[in-house]
Amino acid sequence: MQFVGSDIKTMNRFAFFSLVLILLSCTKETITNREYPRVTTMAVTNISSAQAVFHGDLFFTSVAVTDYGFVWSNNSFPNINTSPRRSLGSTTTAGQFEATIQGGLIAGKEYTVQAYAISTGFVVYGKVVKFISQ
Repeated sequence: MQFVGSDIKTMNRFAFFSLVLILLSCTKETITNREYPRVTTMAVTNISSAQAVFHGDLFFTSVAVTDYGFVWSNNSFPNINTSPRRSLGSTTTAGQFEATIQGGLIAGKEYTVQAYAISTGFVVYGKVVKFISQ
């Protein structure tokens, strides 16, 4: 099949108008701030039956954090309502944080810990990290 000059011009016009239509239909993406903080649970260190050091990272704080810290449990998913909690207070800055938990751990038992952050209307948890007390 051979194209003649008028067919090529028609195809070029079609391609041009299609491109213009696509470009005109694009909209600029609007980035909106989240209404809640983000937090990560990091590895647990210095583990014994007497203590453990929990580590977390608060890395998105476009809103005031009214409380943050750690919850832990010997269940799968600790939470601020039913699990032991170590509160570190309020903050408006991002960054890594840690807390030493002393006592209450049983040697050889598996525990789970999560970092948490609370802002107005939101409770946000980091991933669950497991550790076994020594």
